[in-house]
Parts: sequence; structure tokens; C-alpha cells
Amino acid sequence: EIVRTFMRRRIDFPIWISLLGVMAPLVLFFPVIQEARRYSYHFWAHPEWHLIPGFYYTLMIPAIGPIVAAILVFSLWPGGELSKRQFAIPSSPQFPCHEMAAAIGFVAIPVVALVLGKFVIGAFTYRYALSAVIGFSILWVIAVRRIDGGRAIMGTCFTLLACGWFMMAATTQFKHQTATSISWSNNYTFLQSEMDATLPIAVADLHTFMTLSHYAPPAVSSRVVYLADPKASLRHLGHDTVDRGILDLKPWFQVAVEEYESYIASQDRFLVFLEVQGERNWLGYYWGRPWALSWLLYELPNAPVHIELMRRNENSLLFLVTANGEDPSVSTDVVDSSFVQGDHVPRVLSEPVQRLSHN
Repeated sequence: EIVRTFMRRRIDFPIWISLLGVMAPLVLFFPVIQEARRYSYHFWAHPEWHLIPGFYYTLMIPAIGPIVAAILVFSLWPGGELSKRQFAIPSSPQFPCHEMAAAIGFVAIPVVALVLGKFVIGAFTYRYALSAVIGFSILWVIAVRRIDGGRAIMGTCFTLLACGWFMMAATTQFKHQTATSISWSNNYTFLQSEMDATLPIAVADLHTFMTLSHYAPPAVSSRVVYLADPKASLRHLGHDTVDRGILDLKPWFQVAVEEYESYIASQDRFLVFLEVQGERNWLGYYWGRPWALSWLLYELPNAPVHIELMRRNENSLLFLVTANGEDPSVSTDVVDSSFVQGDHVPRVLSEPVQRLSHN
């Protein structure tokens, strides 16, 4: 709208009033926003400059097929013939400068969001800037139109190519989602096959806990619990918002969340379930490291408990934790909380994680 105002050399007051009007919710909810900002002090998603190219890479990779096709057509198409066609085809109105500015503004959202995250908010993750895809979609269409000279047949071919490519990507993603569903079903069977079906299951990371709580059969979901300790999370992972958030939400939602220290003191025996690899993305690569979101196996060796690796199911590990009186020395021989160079994995996980990574 700034570009449009400059091009028209006059202010469109109704438009500017409407734009300023959307600020009203920010004013009304400012006290709530101020209260919520306390979560940003030790947020799990730290804004780092390398996330800017990482965002664009993640956004553009699924569209690599249509992008490469447009580049090839532009590179291989004879320049002279293209110019002749452009003269032969009636010219259509040019894309307005202010709308081009809007498209570029969408593309620049990740940069703006990360700068705000770095210096104001204290948090940034890719999903905060997903609306940038709107700008890329507009600019891609403009680029294709200029490449093919506005010919309808070429525009149709590019459209079919884009639709076909994304259908193929969606099919691949569906296959991986099916495999993920089967993997989780195996985990449910794995947890149900444990001999003592009465033992509670402390899930090491909150993402896995929510999945088991929502999707697992009642025989499993009724046993799962998440142990929260913001101080331990901050000490081992560098953030505490995940545990602080779930503890604050507990009074409002029926979630099986317990404070770590009181739970350890009250339980004689319980299981710990851990996923050591994330789910596969549409390209077949594993994304995320659930164990990197868990502090539990860093902290347990400091408690008077004995920790034993009981079973493994593909990427899942199951530990048995047994109270060990006041003498924690037994546990330190089983789980060493020191970090593995580079990966920051508890030593008890280093060998399984490295082996699974190679597999």
C-alpha cells in the first residue's frame, strides 16, 4: 500500500483506516500478550540467522520440479522466436507495481519475522513465516508468463506440470504417513506386550507423549505420563517453555502430567519410553530428533534409581526404572549423563542412536 500510495501520489484513506483497524486486537489483548512474553525468555526455538536460508530451502524443495522446468524452458527456448511471439500476441496489462510489492513483501516475511524474533520476541520457527508461500506462488506465475510470452498452451502445460508434481509429492507423503502409522501401531503392540501391564510409562518427550495419549489404545494411553521439570529442562536442553507450558495447561486440560521430583519420590518402579528418531518427511529423510527434546535421561542418573534398558522396537527404546533407596551409585554405572561429542546424547543412548542413524 505504501508503493501504491507513492505511485498514485495521494493517500487512499479508507484503505489505510482498514489497515490500522486490524491493530485493534493488539491493543485489546496487550495485557495478555505481555503476560505471554514471559515464555520467550527461554524459548525452545531460538532465532538464529542461519534459519533464513534454511526456511527458503525448506519451502522451495517441494517445488523443485516446476522450478527446474521453468528454468530449462527459459534457457533452451530460442530468444528470437520468443521475441517474435511476444510481438504477435496482443499484450495484456502489466502486473501492477504495488501488487508486485505485495508479493515481494510476502517473500520477505521470514526475514522480518526472524529480525523481530532476534531483537524483540526472542523466538522463531519456520511455521511463523509460512505465509511467504503466497509471495512465491505469485512470483512464480509472473515468471512463467514472461517465459512463455503469455501463450495459453504454455501456461496450461506449466499448470499441469505443477499439479502433477504436487500430486506425486502428496502420494509419496501419503506412503510415508502410512508407514509412520504402521510404526506407531507396532509401538502400541510393543508397549502392550510388556509383561507387567500395570506399570506406568513415563514418555521422555512431550511430542511422543501427546501422540500416545491421543492415538494409543486405552490399555496404553491410560498408563502414559509426562514428567515435567522446567529447571531440569533449562539445565540440560537450554529451554523450559515446553515444560512450563504443559504445567500451566494442566488445570485446563485432562493431561497426565506430573512434576518430576514428586513423581520419582512416589514411584517404586516405572517404565521410560523413548523415540530416538523422528518421522520421515516426504523425501524419505528423518526429521526431528525426539530425544533432543527430552531431558529425562540426563536427569535420572542423579536420582536414587536403577535404570535398565529392557527392550527395543526399531527406533523405540524402553527402560525400567527401579527405586534404589538412598544410594544412587548403582544407576551411574548404567546411565552416564555425560554428552557424546557433537550430538549431545546421553551415553546410554549414544550407541543405539548412532547405530540407528547408520541404518
